[in-house]
Amino acid sequence: MADPFDAFDDFDALAQADAPADTAFDVDDIELFSDAPTQQRQHGLKKRSAKAIASLVMKGEKAKKARNWVVAARCLNDAWAYEPENLSIVKALGEVLAAMGARSKAIDLFLYALERDPHDAEIAAMAGQVALDMESFEQAEKLNAIYIELKPLDEVGYVNRATALRKLDRFDEAIDMLQQILPLLPESSDLWNVLGSCVNMRDGLETAMPFYDEALRLEPKAFKTLNNLARALNDLGRYEEAVPYGKRAVAASQDNNPVIEFSYAMAQLGAGHLPDAWTSYAARLDKRRQDAIRYALEVPYLGDQPLKGKKVIVVPEQGVGDEILFLSALPDLLAEAAEVTVGCDTRLVSLVERSFPTLKQVLPYADKWVEGYRIRFLDGIPDAGRGYDGYIVMGDVFCHYRRSVDAFKSTQKGFLAPDETKVAHYREWLAQQGDQLKVGICWRSGVLKAERNIWYADREYWEPILKTKGVTFINLQYGDCAEEIAEFKERYGVDIIAHPDLDLRYDLDSAAALTKALDLVISIGSQPAMSAFSVDQEILWMLPFPPWWSFGERTYAPMHAKSTFCLADTPLDWTSTAAKAAAALAQKAGA
Repeated sequence: MADPFDAFDDFDALAQADAPADTAFDVDDIELFSDAPTQQRQHGLKKRSAKAIASLVMKGEKAKKARNWVVAARCLNDAWAYEPENLSIVKALGEVLAAMGARSKAIDLFLYALERDPHDAEIAAMAGQVALDMESFEQAEKLNAIYIELKPLDEVGYVNRATALRKLDRFDEAIDMLQQILPLLPESSDLWNVLGSCVNMRDGLETAMPFYDEALRLEPKAFKTLNNLARALNDLGRYEEAVPYGKRAVAASQDNNPVIEFSYAMAQLGAGHLPDAWTSYAARLDKRRQDAIRYALEVPYLGDQPLKGKKVIVVPEQGVGDEILFLSALPDLLAEAAEVTVGCDTRLVSLVERSFPTLKQVLPYADKWVEGYRIRFLDGIPDAGRGYDGYIVMGDVFCHYRRSVDAFKSTQKGFLAPDETKVAHYREWLAQQGDQLKVGICWRSGVLKAERNIWYADREYWEPILKTKGVTFINLQYGDCAEEIAEFKERYGVDIIAHPDLDLRYDLDSAAALTKALDLVISIGSQPAMSAFSVDQEILWMLPFPPWWSFGERTYAPMHAKSTFCLADTPLDWTSTAAKAAAALAQKAGA
């Protein structure tokens, strides 16, 4: 296989995609020197007057203010060549590179400057912010700790360090630090807000609410606090309550902040406010969002343009479970567009090819991380997509064709076609496991972290389900789960049978065939359940509250007639969730 990154091998093309040719600037021209910097950087340069150097700096600062990053970087880098010990130039150049997206180079510059002037708090603050933006949370925590030492009464360092600690799941450290500084800075809305976020992650929203309330009392239009409240309510499935907070956050934000707009979109989607929610949902693609993917294609983004008669590339986004979800609307696009190529996770290629034979191509993707940004390539796409009218992102298929909740009912009977030979093979294997009901189970995702664990019931809650009579349980949990299966056996005396030759993580085509061969699936909200939905298998979803893709429905998934939600009576009450799933299973098994 050819290296998919050959055509997009450096950051310059990304940073300067919209820059005029005559302002080209190569970020790799910036080199750091720790030994004799003046002599090395000035070697071979014609002598320039102080006035000429000051003019370069002034031009760079003017371009920086106008957000003309390429010109600013070129001027400031040239000035730095003449005055390599001028740290004000280094700081300005670092800011410009960070804005261009060359963030690791920016951090190098800031650390270069900080080494030469370890008491410059501004440098530590800028470096800490860039590290946070890059999601280099360990580095961000350390750099902001330095800033706190230099500026012990500036809230910024505490806010950013607490944010980094929260992302590292080090909640106690963050909360202890904030509780110590708040008596000295009690009027800081941002400190109360970040304390609320940390307490929310550790102890829940009800415990965190007084801190959020205080943040809003101090600053009623604090869009960060309003956004955090919207997100916290989204994370409890309280979408209707989240909507007004999200709307207020968007109104209070001065720069159409895409992070805030996206939180608002998730509230609208969960509440079923279609089609308005899709307008806000477009914010997920804004390049200012850390999670936004850049696509290595040289064709225009079609967005909400009409697709009838167009040659369209559909590029993947988010995780494989979401890819499967969004593929449910692909038949609508195929009926309208002249030609469609789809990119997807390499594990889905054969399944998608078989399911949609009229596709022009189904191509696996590969990712490359550059400066903390994810660049996505479609392996095998000719000429970076030239020849197509443009591309849309996978979730856009919903935005185009699912304008109301009723529109989802067109795919209630599944849409992916596993290999029938494999389905027959697994049915034969299942028959060998006895004549009881064959039920596949999945109890967690492959990614375990505090922000996602709210969706997964601890194994202790599975007892009433696993002790249901007349059921043989089949493992659908991907990854290394042998110890967990052994724990279920020890705790409840129940065997969860795993197929000896099936890799559930990587062989998704065969996993879909096994899923199709079962009688029923019980799962938390993860990829195996999405796979079951796609092959029209009956599912009991164990959920702490309705997912956003229920679009306001409380008992079922609008896009799948055989899906039943077993929802907690109150958010995160897994006891009631498990009881409902066990009752539904017992009825199915005739127990």
